[in-house]
Amino acid sequence: MKSYGIVLFLVLGISSYSTETEQLVRNYLQASNNYNFEGAFQFLDSDYQEVFIDESVEIENLNQLKDFMAWRKIMNSKSNLLSLKSSKDTVTTVEQTYHFMDSILERKPRTFKIKYVVKDDKILKSILDTMPGHSETARFNYAKFAKFQEFCNSEEIKLDMGMTASGALQLKRALEQYKSRC
Repeated sequence: MKSYGIVLFLVLGISSYSTETEQLVRNYLQASNNYNFEGAFQFLDSDYQEVFIDESVEIENLNQLKDFMAWRKIMNSKSNLLSLKSSKDTVTTVEQTYHFMDSILERKPRTFKIKYVVKDDKILKSILDTMPGHSETARFNYAKFAKFQEFCNSEEIKLDMGMTASGALQLKRALEQYKSRC
């Protein structure tokens, strides 16, 4: 009878931890989708990074993440959570992203599998991986973006493609010009 009690305690303990780590990621995603850096920051380790599965770095540190969130706010970028599962110190999601540029250029949303690595009740790292169909979506979206770039070149519109608030404002103005003329 004691062994059943221990097994039940372990199962409930692991289940509770999984629920807590899942909620941590849900809270982070909610703050991120509300462009609330201070709210999101509380869920992140001070050494937080976003990397691709090949180890290339997307977000190097929290300062860069703050700039990127400012870009996302201006570009009305949202991540939709499609699925979530957890095991021990990792929460794996499937998320679809879409923003203002996608809307104007009639591009397709991008879908990623993201592993959130949790350490000491904070998200230490996000590891991004592509999903089946990513290459086709990327080619389709690049073709749409290439037309926009041609327009910008013909109109002598300089683009700052930096993931900052100023880069987003410049990009948004160019997209609005493109929309009004095409």
